Amino acid sequence: MTSNSEKVTMRRRPSAFTLVELLVVIAIIGILVALLLPAIQAAREAARRTKCINNLKNIGLACLNYESTKKSYPPSSTIATDISTNGLSWNVLILPYVEEGGISDSVKTFVENYRKANAGKDPDVYNAGFSDANLAGLTLYQCPSDIAVEIVDKFNSTLKSASYGGVAGSYRTRPGSSACPTNYTDAGYLRIPCVGPEGGLVSFLNIDGMIYPSGQSPVKTSKVTDGTSKTLMVGERWYQLRVWSAGNYYSVPTPGGRAATPPTSAPCGSASSSAKNISWNIPPNPDLNTVGYYVNHDNTTDRPVMPSSGKKTMSFNDLPFGSLHTGVVNFVRADGGAEVISNDIDPAVYTGFASRNGGETF
Repeated sequence: MTSNSEKVTMRRRPSAFTLVELLVVIAIIGILVALLLPAIQAAREAARRTKCINNLKNIGLACLNYESTKKSYPPSSTIATDISTNGLSWNVLILPYVEEGGISDSVKTFVENYRKANAGKDPDVYNAGFSDANLAGLTLYQCPSDIAVEIVDKFNSTLKSASYGGVAGSYRTRPGSSACPTNYTDAGYLRIPCVGPEGGLVSFLNIDGMIYPSGQSPVKTSKVTDGTSKTLMVGERWYQLRVWSAGNYYSVPTPGGRAATPPTSAPCGSASSSAKNISWNIPPNPDLNTVGYYVNHDNTTDRPVMPSSGKKTMSFNDLPFGSLHTGVVNFVRADGGAEVISNDIDPAVYTGFASRNGGETF
C-alpha cells in the first residue's frame, strides 16, 4: 500500500518555462520579428509605389482626354498676365477629366467673377478664393510614399502640394543646342521667343517637351514626332514643391527687380512650379550635395536640410524629378503608359525621353 508521502513524491510537477527557456523564446521571437519587418515594409512600399503608378496613369489618361477635347495637350499654366500672379496649373485644367468637375466648376466660377470685378485681371492661386481647393488638395496628385505632413507648400504649411510635375523638355542642355533655337520660337507664349536668362534664380524653361509652358499649348499628338510611347509627360517630384494649383509665376528680371508691366518683346523669366526641365547634368533622384541645391534654398522651410558644404547652384526651372521610392522615379508617357526610370539612366536617354521632337533614337 502506498503512503501519502509516496503519493506526493510521485505526483507530476506542473509544467513551466525556466528563466533560460523564456529568454530563448523571447530571443527567437525577436529574430523572427526582425526578419519579418523588412519584408512587411517592402510589401507596403511596393503597394505605395503601385498606387503612385496608378495615380500617374490616371493623370496621363486625363491629359489624353484633354487633348481629345481641346486638340492639344494641357499647358503647364494659364497665362499669368499680372507681374505678381501665379497662373493655374495643368493640375487644375485637367480636373474635368479626373471626375473632379465640382472643383473645376468652382474654380472657373471664381476666376470669372474675379475678372469681372478686377478689370479682366487673373487672380493669383494664393488668393483666398482658392483656399478650399488648396487646403483640400487631391490624393490623385500626392504620392503615398511622401508622408502627408511633408506634402505642403513652401509658403503656407496648410496648403497641399502636388508630388508630380510636367516635363517641360530638355532642349537647352542637350549637346549641340543653342540658347534660343528659331524652330522653337513661339510669339504666343507671353509674346517672347524663349525664356531666359540662363542660370540664376529662374533660368531657361524648355518648350520641346509635352507640357508646354503657358497659354494655349501647340502640342498635339501629331507634333510628337519622337513617338508618344517614347516621350515622358509627367513625373514624380519632391524637392521644392509648391501648392498644387500653381502653374507659372510671371517674372521679369531687371537690374532694379521685377518690371512693373509685362514686356512686349524683351526676354523674360517665368518660374514654372508645375513643369520642370530635364537636364543632361541632373539625373533623377540626384545627390543634391553633388549637383547643388536650389539657389533660394531655405533651411528653415525647405527639405532636405542643406549641409554647410552644400552649394546653391540650381535654378528653379531645373529642379529635379525624384521620388521617395528606392532607386527609381515613376513617370507617365505621352501615350498614357507608365515608365519607371532608374536613377542611373544614361543622360542621353533621359534627355531624349524628355523631348517630343528631338529625333533621338535609343
